[in-house]
Amino acid sequence: IRTLLTGCTLKRSVQFQTVACYSSGSGVSRFLGTKYQPGVAYNINNRTVADFIQDKKSNNTDVQIVSGDESIGSAVQTMVRRKIGAVLIHDEIGNYTGIFTERDYLNLLAKGTVDFEKTPVKDVMTSKTSFIKNDESLLSCMEMMDRFGFRHLPVRDAVSNNVVGMISIRDLAKSVVKSVEEL
Repeated sequence: IRTLLTGCTLKRSVQFQTVACYSSGSGVSRFLGTKYQPGVAYNINNRTVADFIQDKKSNNTDVQIVSGDESIGSAVQTMVRRKIGAVLIHDEIGNYTGIFTERDYLNLLAKGTVDFEKTPVKDVMTSKTSFIKNDESLLSCMEMMDRFGFRHLPVRDAVSNNVVGMISIRDLAKSVVKSVEEL
């Protein structure tokens, strides 16, 4: 999130969790809009990841899961059709084996050495997939995405361990903007 909010830092306090904006750089004020005030901490974390996912589901944005045996082209078509930037990949018995993102696709496109219709997505996916539990705070989600450079983070239910959603950096940016607008 620090890359989205230049001049802002994530802070934890005893009473609440915030995004604190310390500089009045033009990029920050443009991103946060006219209500931005330098030196003010905006509370963006009064909800859990579960609350956030529930709001997304009301907008019909469930996580998309494709078989690792599907072609890269098929996975990309799913992403384009659903207007999403990532799909989870599963094996023949239903275990999650990775994630395929728009960034993965762009890297393959730049290399120009892959047949998108014949190559299975499991051969080119990001296999080390991290998840966040839905009982975590949104701030924890932002920190995890920032620390590891994730643009998409799948969400597991804290009790059942089932995949219940996907959070993108765009989703979090919208949440920050919404919280500032509510001030």
